[in-house]
Amino acid sequence: MQVSTRAYYEWLKVPQDSDRNQQVAERARQIFIDNKQCLGSRRLADRLQKQGFTLGRFKTRRIMRELKLKVRYPRRVKVTTDSKHNEAISPNRLDRQFQVAKPNQVWTTDITYVWTLLVPQSERDGSSGRRAGTADTPLASG
Repeated sequence: MQVSTRAYYEWLKVPQDSDRNQQVAERARQIFIDNKQCLGSRRLADRLQKQGFTLGRFKTRRIMRELKLKVRYPRRVKVTTDSKHNEAISPNRLDRQFQVAKPNQVWTTDITYVWTLLVPQSERDGSSGRRAGTADTPLASG
């Protein structure tokens, strides 16, 4: 068949390595999914090493790229409302009727969160829509 001895023995090794790589890839995918797709190559490599596979971070990164495993960190939920209380809830007297006939009958306020060094606050008159007063408070003095 005109194949060198060395090439023949190298060919014998390939199926075993590909089987091992297949096992590593399957196990890596399983660990990645079990951990809610939040493991990067370093942590995934650590988990695989603890299970007896000998591979490093860069090989793990290559496997993740081949399997198209992308890390997706869950968004943190910011709780903004405390609705579990027994306090009295104020009635909605305005009921979104912002147009009034005379000044100083209805006052509204708005707090807008802008990530700057100043926090703008203002109140508006319901009839004219004019700004009644402002207060710019610096958060940090420098």
